[in-house]
Amino acid sequence: MVEFVFSIIWLAFTGIFTFAGTTNSSSLDPVSIIVIIIFWIIGITLFSKGLRKIIKNYKTEKYGEECYGIVNNIYPTGTYINHQPEFKADFIVYIPSQNKTEIVSEVIGLNYGKYPIQSFVKCKYYENDVNIKGIIDYNSIPLNIRPNLDSYLPQTNTQTAEDIITINGVKYQKVSDQENTDNNMNNNYKQ
Repeated sequence: MVEFVFSIIWLAFTGIFTFAGTTNSSSLDPVSIIVIIIFWIIGITLFSKGLRKIIKNYKTEKYGEECYGIVNNIYPTGTYINHQPEFKADFIVYIPSQNKTEIVSEVIGLNYGKYPIQSFVKCKYYENDVNIKGIIDYNSIPLNIRPNLDSYLPQTNTQTAEDIITINGVKYQKVSDQENTDNNMNNNYKQ
């Protein structure tokens, strides 16, 4: 959308300068003509790129399939708006109709923290494009879809309170049965 708005402003200024340059002088030198043509080419290229993105987002919204995904990566696009970097995110999206996951990139704007990494999103998917609807809680994801996204979550070593005991101010952690057998220990806890 930014490219589209910028291209309209660019073309408006180029049109004004073209009109002013051609009406005040009877003949233009070749350098001025080349500069004007270059400005028109840049403006039309930006306009077509922005228009294609708008059409793609419209098709995704109209024909897209409701999907769920997880934010995998966020990185700058290299574009700056008012000295602030624009960001793009990689989403791992599960597509129920195809029974597969795909990595899809989408520009998320200037706010890096809008979609935290490893957060879940609800989106629409169509022809390798996504329209993000918003962040959702893990419990909002349908039960049949969760296993497809679980494998992309970081694996954590979870311990329960029963696995750690404190005796005289010293904490002891429960050793697994396999480790206990390997070490020939008589108790199930180690310091």
